[in-house]
Amino acid sequence: MNASGIAPRIAAAALAAGLLSGAALAAQEYYAVSGVDPDDVLNVRAGPSASAPIISEMEAGAAPVEIVRTENGWGMFPAGEVSGWVSMDYLSPIDQPMIGATAIPEGMTCVGTEPFWALTVNSGGVIVSHQNWDHDRAYEINVDQSSADAGRVSTLSLDDGSAVITPQQCSDGMSDAEFGWSGDFVLGGGPLPAMLNGCCALQAPLTDGDIPGRGDAG
Repeated sequence: MNASGIAPRIAAAALAAGLLSGAALAAQEYYAVSGVDPDDVLNVRAGPSASAPIISEMEAGAAPVEIVRTENGWGMFPAGEVSGWVSMDYLSPIDQPMIGATAIPEGMTCVGTEPFWALTVNSGGVIVSHQNWDHDRAYEINVDQSSADAGRVSTLSLDDGSAVITPQQCSDGMSDAEFGWSGDFVLGGGPLPAMLNGCCALQAPLTDGDIPGRGDAG
């Protein structure tokens, strides 16, 4: 069954029924790590304080860092299974490419649970993995028919489906991470349209393989 015909109606109904729960957020902003020596790292902490435990780190120049919200000079972003905090003193704003006229950043990932699924959104299309599917599914984006409204709620028109991605607080129900986007997807390619709801973010540019706590910044 082709999902394109029913997808816009289902997405609109989800919005009207309040299925996209969570507080609305101010515009997400995108940054690069700056003011850190090339041989040093920026500490990522468990809370908005220099005394909070260090949970990870980012290299000098790492980008993009998607800041979901700020508190007392610290910025929060999803950092794997938890929320990470970094000092805004070590971040510089950057221009992050968006998908067409939407507010969706290139490379956004979305995840959902029960059943587990994950997808990546780029201008080239949407790639979806699902625990109940025997292979990944790919969908092309009709950029000319995809847009964002004044509240930065973005609608994606796909070749066999659609999506509504909303800037708001979101929890995946499994991890302790706080996401800044919620996503609703109606996707074809199977006997029945798949309706997926989950949380979305840009993957944080965290350093792999190093022992947290070696940084002097943050």
